[in-house]
Amino acid sequence: MKHQTSLDGPYHATWLQMLALCPMKAKLSLEEPPQSTSLAQFKGSVVHRMLEIGSGDLFGAIQHCKEKLDAPLIDEVDIGFSEECQEFFEGACKNAPQHETTHTEFSFMTDIGGYQFEGTIDALWEMPNGEVWLVDWKTNKTLPSQFNLDNNLQFGVYAFMCRQHGIHIDKIAWIHLRDWIPYKRASSKTNFATTTSLAQWAAEQDFDITPGGKSKLPVGSLRGPGVHLTQRTDAQLDEVEREVKRLIKMIKFNLYPRCMYDQVCSFCGYKLSCGATLEGHNNIKVSKKEYQDDEE
Repeated sequence: MKHQTSLDGPYHATWLQMLALCPMKAKLSLEEPPQSTSLAQFKGSVVHRMLEIGSGDLFGAIQHCKEKLDAPLIDEVDIGFSEECQEFFEGACKNAPQHETTHTEFSFMTDIGGYQFEGTIDALWEMPNGEVWLVDWKTNKTLPSQFNLDNNLQFGVYAFMCRQHGIHIDKIAWIHLRDWIPYKRASSKTNFATTTSLAQWAAEQDFDITPGGKSKLPVGSLRGPGVHLTQRTDAQLDEVEREVKRLIKMIKFNLYPRCMYDQVCSFCGYKLSCGATLEGHNNIKVSKKEYQDDEE
C-alpha cells in the first residue's frame, strides 16, 4: 500500500482527500507513517486483487499483496478473513451490473494546476448503453452518503486525470461490496450461519433496529444497493483544479487546521498526536496580500 512520503509531491489522490477533510491528519500521516497494515486494509487489498484478475484464487491474491504492500503485514489470517474475502468476491461477481471492463488497476501520473499527482483507478467499465463508468471497489463498513460522493475530491482527481487522457467519464461508481455479503449469525461458539435478513440477524445478536431501542446496530450492519453513483461535469472538474491549488498552497504556508467533525475525529488514529500539537497550528496567520501575491 502506497503512502504519501513528502509534502513536495508527487501527491497521491487518496492523500489529497485526507488533506481536504483534515489537513492536520494529512500532515501527521507523514510525520508518523503507519508501521503496519491493518487487517481491514489487507483484506481490501486482497479483494481488490481478486477482482483485478477476475479470479477467486484467494491464496494467490494474499501472496501477491504480501509482496506488494510496503508496510509490515499481519502474518496470520484466520478462516473468517478468508471466508469474508470470498464473500466479497462472489458478491461482486453475482451482483455487479452488466459491463465490459476496459481497464483494471489503471495507474496514472497527471499534472493538476502545475502539481504532479498519482493514483490508481480500480476499473473503467463500458456499459451496455455506451456510458463509461469509473469504478471504485470498497470493502469498508460505512455506507457513503450522496453528499460525500458528490463532493469526494479523490473522485474529482480521478475524473480530471481521465479527461486529460481523452477519456470521458459519464458516471463514477462507488461499489460498496459489503452491501452484497450476508449477515453472519452465531449458531454455536464456533459455527456461523448466514442470513440476508437484518431483522433476524439483529434479533439474534440482541440489537434493536428501531430508534431508542436497547442498543444501537454496529457499523456495517446496514445494507444498500451496492452501486452508489455520482458524476462530475466539466465545470466541476475545473473547480477541482482550483481546489487542488488551494490545498497545496496551505502546505506552502504551513497551514494545517484540524477537522471540525467530532464524529470523524473519534475514529482517527492520530487524535492523541493531534491534541498534543493543536496549539500553534490553528492560529497561524497569513496576510491576504501575501496569499494573493503567491497566486500570481
